[in-house]
Parts: sequence; structure tokens; C-alpha cells
Amino acid sequence: MYTICFWPGRERGYSRNRVLRKALAEVGVNVLDCSYPPKNGFRYIYGFLKFLKYQRQSDAIIVGFFGHLIVPVARLFSKKPIIFDSFVSVYQTMVMDRQVFKPEGLLSWLTKFLDQKSSQIADHVFCDTEQNIRYYCDQGKGDPKKFSRLWVGTDDSVFYPREPQMSGKKFLVHFHGELQPLHGVDTIIAAAQLLPDVQFRIVGKNPQLSRLAAQAKEQKIFNIEFIPPVPYERLPDLLNEADVCLGIFGTTIKARSVIPHKVFEAMAMAKPLITADTQGVRELLEHRVSCLLIPPGNAQALADAIMILKADSSLRYTLGHNAYQIFKEQCRPAVLGKHIIHVMETFKS
Repeated sequence: MYTICFWPGRERGYSRNRVLRKALAEVGVNVLDCSYPPKNGFRYIYGFLKFLKYQRQSDAIIVGFFGHLIVPVARLFSKKPIIFDSFVSVYQTMVMDRQVFKPEGLLSWLTKFLDQKSSQIADHVFCDTEQNIRYYCDQGKGDPKKFSRLWVGTDDSVFYPREPQMSGKKFLVHFHGELQPLHGVDTIIAAAQLLPDVQFRIVGKNPQLSRLAAQAKEQKIFNIEFIPPVPYERLPDLLNEADVCLGIFGTTIKARSVIPHKVFEAMAMAKPLITADTQGVRELLEHRVSCLLIPPGNAQALADAIMILKADSSLRYTLGHNAYQIFKEQCRPAVLGKHIIHVMETFKS
């Protein structure tokens, strides 16, 4: 069986890294892990030193999410095949979505260069959707044969269907995330204002969480509970209390291309889901079959979709059940692991 050196750009506990490690373990791959604990000031040196040791023993190197700077370093110090889990574009994230860098600036050019160069250097590149594969190939003039789609998935030993434990009398709508622009949380707050008899819950990080809570208070919206981040293992309990789970509703280019973790987590727990109707999500889910899809950024449409599900418990069950079947067939870590093995086999030819 294969031995893989796994060197990600994010910490060990980051969801994508957790899923990839589990995917590899479930298909019998020996993983030599170069990831690091959070808040370690020497984390990059720590990862690099482990990489120097482990790459010699490996059949291939997987550079995990946010490893755009790691790919050229890995190539410089190793001739082993490199699989890059690009996941999403740095340029889309930092320039087009979060608007951290101005589109015409030097740092903006650097993010685009990192997207292009890392995918050119790697022997194979994983993206989370076909939409993102097309973006990489169009922007970087990459070879489509080097790319393949690897669903985000989730850890199915943590997220799985449970006996429902509803939190109270009010119909509960749940959202969790880092509150990035692509999430479109302002749309959720506006929908909550339209539905005073529905209870909303938003779990996210400060300072965005405090800003959103202040915004809701100023607008006299009192049916939203704002909760700081909870441990990964506690998230399923919060989802299980909900009648409906929410995906993303942003209008950015990135929002149109991705399927975020929270969608897969709801699917893995067989929870009914509402999310924006985008090219990315249409690759996996179907309106009124496995979820409800609404126009991005449309609070009235979100409110209407919530009321449809509130009034129809049978539809809630059907959507959750169908989404769970899709998750089992396509998105479980074991299935993702089989795809990684298939890619590994191509290096032999």
C-alpha cells in the first residue's frame, strides 16, 4: 500500500485537512503527517523539517489546503509526485471575495501568480468543484487533464444522522461559519427580520459576530441567537437541534463556485438544507430533490423557502434523506480516498 507525505498549509484540525487524512486512512494509506498544532510560532519550520524527513519514505506528497507557497518548496526538495489540494483560489479569496487586496495592486498580482504557479508545478491538482477547475485552467492556462474534482466532504465519524433533538417550540434555522462575504449572512439577518416567529441561530467568529449582533439589535431583530465558535465535535449537536440548516447566500464569484463545509455537514446528518442556487452547488444537489435552492442574496426568497419547509415536514424529511444518500455515495471520506488512490495509480503509468 502507498505511503504519502501530507504537508498542508493550514493547521491539523482544519476541516479539509481532517477529511483528507481520514480519507487516506480509510483506504489503507500510510500517512506521514507534516501538519502542525494551531498557534505554533514555528509551525512552518516544524512542517518543513518533518517534510525533509518524510518525503524520502513516501510514494508521493500531498500538499494540503492553503499550500500554494508550499508546492514550489516541495518541488525544490523532492522529485516525488506532488498532488496539490488547491481547494480554492487564493486570488478569488483574498481579492474578489474578502477584498483584502486591491485588484490592481502588487499583492493581487502575487495571489494570482501563486494560483497559477502552484498548479503548474504540481503533478495533479484537486479542486472542490468543476467550476473551480475551469477557473484554474482559464486563468493559469493549465492542463485540464492534471485536475480532478474532490468533494469537500466531512468527517462522517463526527457528522452522521441522529435522533432529532429539537431545541424548543419555535422552528429553528441554523447557520455556522467564519462569516466571510461569500456566506451572505446579511441575507440571513434580513430573512430573520421577515420571519419574527422563526428562531434563527448564527454561530461564527468575532469581530464579525459582534458586528452582526449589533446590526440585528439596531434593526430590532430579536429572533437571532448569536453564538461564538464551538469545538468541532460539538457542532453536530447544534445542527441536530435545528429544523433547517443553511448554506451560503453571497453574490461573489467565489460563492458561485464553491460548496462549503456546512453543506456537506448538513448532508451527512440528513438535515434539510437551503442554499444559494449556483453553478457549484448544482454539480451535486438538485432543487426540491436534495435541497431548496434560492437566488443568491435574496432575503425574501430565503424567507419563503424557510416557510415552505416549516409547513411541510414530509418535504423536510425527503430533502434530508436524499441529501444523505448522495453524501454516502459520493462524499464520504472512504469514497474520496478511493479517488486519491486512483490518482496515485496514474503515476505508475
